[in-house]
Formats: sequence, structure tokens, C-alpha cells
Amino acid sequence: MRKVNTVILFGLLFSATQASAIQKYINKYSERYHVNPRLVEAMIYVESSFRINVVGDDGCSHGLMQIQMSTARDEGFRGTRQQLIWPIYNIKYGVKYLRTLLAWTQGDVLQALDAYNRGIGNVLRRPYRGDWREHKYVGKIIKFLEANGNSRVLQIGK
Repeated sequence: MRKVNTVILFGLLFSATQASAIQKYINKYSERYHVNPRLVEAMIYVESSFRINVVGDDGCSHGLMQIQMSTARDEGFRGTRQQLIWPIYNIKYGVKYLRTLLAWTQGDVLQALDAYNRGIGNVLRRPYRGDWREHKYVGKIIKFLEANGNSRVLQIGK
């Protein structure tokens, strides 16, 4: 029987190869699109708990970053639905979309996260006015970042 090296990444068990690939893609696309990699890690944790093949409750959101095919296409993706689940594409187009939202919100990380979760149209129609810590999605990201010593990521424009 072949022994598989495993590692713990954010409290979850992965093969060393899988964890290395996920971290490599997070770092590569975070750098390319000027997004803090700790923020991307937090989003992946909240969106999918680092489960690669997960499909959202809506049936439309896929993979680590729970990106929708139409959103990925808007960001330039030309592959298939199956390819969008692959970490290399899922992380690339999820981070690219987050960069688009950060530009749209003029660097307001919390607003960009809200738009990533609810969609730009919903944010425009019903802007969130409460305490971000109580926001169902953004609050989870705040808690994850704070628990991992990365709360500075949430500063406006960072």
C-alpha cells in the first residue's frame, strides 16, 4: 500500500500535493490580480470549506470559490463547467472577479465581499446597512481572518 503524505490546511486534511497546488494557485492569482491571499483563503474557507467539487445550494455555484459559470464567462473564462471546478480555473476566475468588485467598490473590501456573495444588482437595490460582523457571509470571513491573525486585510483599500 502506498503512503500518501497529508497536511493540515486551515484545520482540514489534504494530500500534500493537493494542498500545495491550492496554495500555489491562491498565491499566483492573488499576486496577479492584486488581492490579499489571506482574503482569498478566507473566502474559500467560507464558500466551500476547501472542498474542490462542491456545488452550491443554487446548483449554479461551483468549486472552491463557488463561482457561477456566467460570472466566470464575464471575466473571460472559455472552458467547460467541469473545467471551472478545477482549482486552477476556479481560483483564477474567482480572484479575478473579486478584483473587479474591489474596483467597483473603490477598494471597500467589505462591500466587495457582500457583492461577491449577493451579486452587484442586489447590493445596488438593497445595500447592507448593519454591522458587518452580523452579516451572514461577510461576518464569517471577518471571524476567519481574526481567528488567523489577519484582520488587517479588511481595511478599506487593502
